[in-house]
Amino acid sequence: SQHYPDHASKLIPFDLLPPCPSTCDPRMSYACPVCTKEFPDKKDFRRHYMIHTGEKPYPCPHCPYRARIMSGLKRHIASRH
Repeated sequence: SQHYPDHASKLIPFDLLPPCPSTCDPRMSYACPVCTKEFPDKKDFRRHYMIHTGEKPYPCPHCPYRARIMSGLKRHIASRH
């Protein structure tokens, strides 16, 4: 089960987002529909979009903490457990 804040139900699921509009910088392939920030690759855009959805798919095996990215979880475990 993934954690999403209440406003996340109003956001478009990541996999259904349209491609970057033609107004984007040509070096950028993805534009966030929430804040209009642009990204050159899908991985960086997905990581950013999780800020808006609140998705934290990496649970700590030791406590209720959840992280948005794996490196955040590893940093948490190293400093807390």
